[in-house]
Amino acid sequence: MKEHAIPTTAWIRRPDLIVYKDNNAVVIDVTVVSDNGKLDDSHKRKVEYYNNNEISNWLKNRTNCTNVDFGAYVVSWRGCQCKFSQLFLSVHFELPQEFLTCVYGYHIWRHYKTST
Repeated sequence: MKEHAIPTTAWIRRPDLIVYKDNNAVVIDVTVVSDNGKLDDSHKRKVEYYNNNEISNWLKNRTNCTNVDFGAYVVSWRGCQCKFSQLFLSVHFELPQEFLTCVYGYHIWRHYKTST
């Protein structure tokens, strides 16, 4: 697994995950935020940070994909997930939203049990 450094005029971008299959590429960046902000706003900022022509063209040149989409997985440190993140993952990876909630809830529970 390799972390890609994508050069742009703004600076180098390093998304957490690049997934591609057939003609479709998806860029996902993960972030954990505090409770005093809106999850939807954090999701929007992450998507805007990566969604530009330079990154799209970089991906198209390296993967031969014609479609590039950008998303984020935003969760609060208490485990609340952004509804747009859940929707993005369920659409692109055909995961039911209940699955995403269940999997993440399990990881929070497991971390809690091992840290106390």
